[in-house]
Amino acid sequence: MNDFDGATVLADAVHRAALARVATTGPHWVSLVVHTSREMTLPPTPSGHDAEPLGQRLDEGRPLTPLADPQVGAGLGTFAERPASVGDLLAARGTHGERVVGQLERQCALEAARFAPMLADELTREHPELAGAVAARHPSSLTGDGGPLDPAAALACEVAALLALEMVAAVADQLAAVPLAPEA
Repeated sequence: MNDFDGATVLADAVHRAALARVATTGPHWVSLVVHTSREMTLPPTPSGHDAEPLGQRLDEGRPLTPLADPQVGAGLGTFAERPASVGDLLAARGTHGERVVGQLERQCALEAARFAPMLADELTREHPELAGAVAARHPSSLTGDGGPLDPAAALACEVAALLALEMVAAVADQLAAVPLAPEA
């Protein structure tokens, strides 16, 4: 390989694509997370609320997590001032340990799987050596028969994995402070 920095090219392209996808579909993903998580039972908060469904707390504008409870959060700064925000939603866990953010991770993984082939194709056109550079980083034992990986497939898979991670991070970064409407 010459001076081509495939890792930087890939990281930059995936980051830009994730930000663009979140800007257009992030609020929709949050709505889906709310919809699929409404029945999840949340543990009590320090304010004395019993364990109850996420949807009930959301409809009443109450904290979804103990850290967002005003009784706990006085010393926590702005996080405690944002009960029922996207950040509070993504930090919530059910009484049996299930994580609400897992719903977002699944949404982002599905979106990344749909979008990655197009982005990988675009990257291959702009940087013909990228797919080969990505495939060279993976051991040939991954193919099962010991043969080389298909460079286009390796690139598409790596784009999908990185894109899913970047989209989850972008939703958390860009939308955490956004308040959730009772019927999000």
